[in-house]
This record gives sequence, structure tokens and C-alpha cells, in this order.
Amino acid sequence: MSDEDIFRIQRVSKRMKSLCTIVMVILPIFFTSIWINFENLATGFSLLDGIPYQLTNLTWVHLVSGFAVSLVLAGVILYGMYRLRRLFELYSEGHVFTAENASCIRGFALSVTLYAILSPVAGMLLSIILTISNPPGERVVMVTLDQMEFTLIFLGTVLLVISWVMKESTRLADENAQII
Repeated sequence: MSDEDIFRIQRVSKRMKSLCTIVMVILPIFFTSIWINFENLATGFSLLDGIPYQLTNLTWVHLVSGFAVSLVLAGVILYGMYRLRRLFELYSEGHVFTAENASCIRGFALSVTLYAILSPVAGMLLSIILTISNPPGERVVMVTLDQMEFTLIFLGTVLLVISWVMKESTRLADENAQII
């Protein structure tokens, strides 16, 4: 790899690290804002799509419970962004092929996969929480699976395999470097 290639990787990685940092700051604000200003912002929150909740039936208990459920998903996303941020930090420092890079990719892959698994569960819990006070016959337990969950599971699995190969490759490179 040429010095110019490394310089470009470092430059782009610094930008990506900054972008990850921005997402890590904005995401908790976004989730909190939705639940604080639920009446005005909930319609743009995809986890709530199709849930027939009635604003007049929702109390602070419903909103706090919904917030807690969405915080679990936010935590998974934040962990993934943290691992991705660390990966780009390593790249920006010129550490392109290390065991720690493989660990960062693995952590991101696990968060992508976990998000895909937890997203339908969170949607189901939110449907229960937000419709439990509806009149009988209008309460809903809704589970949705769409192409996005399957795509994320596939992507997460691919990244897990890549991180595994990277880990083994760096281990072999370290062993070979020690042979004199």
C-alpha cells in the first residue's frame, strides 16, 4: 500500500470518525425528543408505523415504557457506532490491519445483527404498550418482519465472518513476524 493510499484512508477515516461521533450525540437526543414530544414527532418514528394508538389514552407511564423499549434499540445502535468510531480512529492513526480492527468490525457486526433481531421484538412491545389502554377489541399485538431485518442479519453475518478472517490473518501475520 502506498503512502498516498494510507493518507487517503486516514483522511476519509477522520471524517467517518467525526460522523460516527455526531450520530452518537444526535441519536439519544432524537429518541428522547420523540418521547418527550410524542404527540408531534411520533408519526415520523418508523417503529410506530401501523400501531393504532390513541393519543388521548396515553399516560406518562405509556410514554416512559415506550421510551425504555426504544432505549434498548438506541443502546444497540450506539454500541455499534462506538465500535465503528473506534475502527475509523484506528484507520486514521494508520493502523489498517490489526486484531483490534477485527474486534471493532466484530462488535459492529454483532450490533447490526442484534438490532435486526430486537427490532421486531421492540415493535411488538411498543404495540402492546401503546394500545393497552385502547377499548377492548382495539388493542393490538403487532409483530412485523420485513426485508430490512433479513438484510441486516445477512450483513451482520457477513461482517462477522470478515472479522473472523481478519482476526485469524492478523494472528498468522504476528506468528510469522516472530519467526526469525
